[in-house]
Parts: sequence; structure tokens; C-alpha cells
Amino acid sequence: MRRQRPRIQKPQRHGRRDQQRHGRERGSDTKRVLLYGLHPVEAALANPRRRIGRLLATENAAHRLGPLMAKRGVTPELVNPKELDRRLGADAVHQGVALESEPLPPMGLDKASTGGILLVLDQVTDPQ
Repeated sequence: MRRQRPRIQKPQRHGRRDQQRHGRERGSDTKRVLLYGLHPVEAALANPRRRIGRLLATENAAHRLGPLMAKRGVTPELVNPKELDRRLGADAVHQGVALESEPLPPMGLDKASTGGILLVLDQVTDPQ
């Protein structure tokens, strides 16, 4: 009887991909984040502190995000799912939407509210 080798799976990416963009804005490199998936993009659109950049969406995703996009004055670029697969990778769970934005400014623990529980998570890939 032959012994089988264990399979090693690559970790899947969910929700966010960091990208370095080299632009001429403000004379320096600007770092951008690429958020994808309905929940991360909904949260970004709902957050008034988030500076919104380019939004790529399928027709269905744009319909679902319509009220939030209207509130923020964002017009999506309509794409098909294969275009998002090409940009994000075939294993990305994009659910028909990707948003390029600037990262939020870091917040120190001294700025956190003292009236509740503080939960810090690291490298959570699928919180469901």
C-alpha cells in the first residue's frame, strides 16, 4: 500500500487586496486598496471617511448597491464577471463588485472607545 502525500492548499484571498499604485498625484506614490465582495464594498460606501475611487460592478451588483452609490455620488463602470476574474484572479470571491479606494488613516488604541469591548482580529479570511 502506497502512502499518500498530504495536499497543501493555497490560502484563498477574500475581501481585500492591497495594491501599490505609482501615480503622479501630489508628486508622490499613493497606496490604494482594492476591496471586493458585496459586504466589504457596502461597508466602504457606507463609511463617509472612506475616499472612493474606481468602482467596477456587474449589472446585478450595481443594482444591489444602487442606494449607497447614489448617496455617495458614485457611478460604477459596468463589467462582466470574467473581467473581474481577470483583474482579481479566478479564485477571488468578488460577487460582481470591486472598489479601488484610499486606505483609511490608522487609528491608535488611544482613540478607541472605552465604553465597550475591543476585538482585534488578524488574518481572518472568512468570518462567516
